[in-house]
Amino acid sequence: MSANLDWVATSSIYAAISALQAQGLIVAEWDHSQSHPRRMISLNKAGTSAIQKIDDLEARMAQFARFQEARR
Repeated sequence: MSANLDWVATSSIYAAISALQAQGLIVAEWDHSQSHPRRMISLNKAGTSAIQKIDDLEARMAQFARFQEARR
């Protein structure tokens, strides 16, 4: 999964990361192996499950929309 996040403000990204971490959906750690520390973020099992549920819901909504459109 990837997205073009060029337009997202850095403060928004930090807020989103903090919120996802507080919900227990991601793991975020600092990598100090280079001269500039980087925050490494990964989905945990709960995060992967949440994304799967969202994908399933979006698929059902798309199917319902196609059904509604066909009835017209």
